[in-house]
Amino acid sequence: MTIEASSSTCGGYGVNVDCGYCEYQLYINYISLHKNYKKLPIVIYNSYNNDAKGVWEECLKLKCPEFILVVIEVTNWNNDMTPWPSDPVFSKAEGYGGKADDYITIIEEDILPQIETLFQPEYYVLAGYSLAGLFSIYAMFKTKKFSKFLSGSGSFWYPNFMDFTSQNKPTAQPKKIYLSLGNKEKKTGNKVLKTIETETLKMKDYLEKLNINTNFEFNNGGHFNDVNQRIANGILWLLK
Repeated sequence: MTIEASSSTCGGYGVNVDCGYCEYQLYINYISLHKNYKKLPIVIYNSYNNDAKGVWEECLKLKCPEFILVVIEVTNWNNDMTPWPSDPVFSKAEGYGGKADDYITIIEEDILPQIETLFQPEYYVLAGYSLAGLFSIYAMFKTKKFSKFLSGSGSFWYPNFMDFTSQNKPTAQPKKIYLSLGNKEKKTGNKVLKTIETETLKMKDYLEKLNINTNFEFNNGGHFNDVNQRIANGILWLLK
């Protein structure tokens, strides 16, 4: 593992971590008022478009409490973020490899131990958008490492996912879960994606029936609008 420190910006500090053998690049920013790091919440955010800086800047604008943001650039998005193989929902697109279980193992055995050489976690938050939002909720059934979860515009249209949740019990003991969705996301000609609002509201109801403290918010716009701001809003609520 190699660590590169960056200069202080906007009240935060940053380091880049090259996982090396685990093939993932981590971008870590943190807000701490203490020279000797105390235990802080650590947010793990799975990213696909190099948006580490944008998410961090939005968190600073919202004056989030002290926390550590770890953005993981996921190299095999359609494989690592999906729970089981499935055909593509777009013509001429690649399918979904269903390697989420393997990626969860990498997080548990490779990534989190490396993070803990730098910081002491108070607790872990797992956050993601789109397929990574789906992954966040799926991971709740597979690992006890996380106690809070963020799913922004989670891909709950994924085939058989709601059946999976109804037939299984979470492994984690979630304290808080944040869901959000754009209010125009269902307006699509794709017969699979147009179910997103219905499926997301089903997920909300499911989580509330489990007596989990769940917050759902509609955002203005479609799937690709204001992603960084939406994620930051969820992080703020989970940290409170």
